[in-house]
Amino acid sequence: MLLFVNFLAGGIIPNMIYYFQNIPSTADLGDSMRWWFVWLPSFCVGEGIVFSSTYKELNLARVGIGKVPFLPHVNQINTDVYALVNLGGNYIIMAATGLICVILLCIIESGIFKKCTNCTLCKVPRRSVQDDDDLDNDVAAEDERIAA
Repeated sequence: MLLFVNFLAGGIIPNMIYYFQNIPSTADLGDSMRWWFVWLPSFCVGEGIVFSSTYKELNLARVGIGKVPFLPHVNQINTDVYALVNLGGNYIIMAATGLICVILLCIIESGIFKKCTNCTLCKVPRRSVQDDDDLDNDVAAEDERIAA
């Protein structure tokens, strides 16, 4: 499932958004849709590849669309690839996501949640006396440590 989600977010959605940005009636939707998925790192990488290789053609298409009187007005894109509204925003969001994930990992690994184990409904079952004869010394010691 994770492979499918990453393929979808990194390969399919950036191309779909690019096509939305090229169609005059959906150009504004495509511009806003790219911000819906930036919390997925695979989308940021895929969108960075698609945008950096097609931004010149996208700009030419939008300039041409603006010259046709019966087509709706389409906002021009910033041609600076690393502008905040383009890939610069993706870099900032990816760095912030990485920082948040590292902080969450430190909190989880610090042992703060060990106090919550007393609140769980699952308890480790006790072994019978017969089972203790079959245990190695290290396994018996571990069982005593868990029981304590």
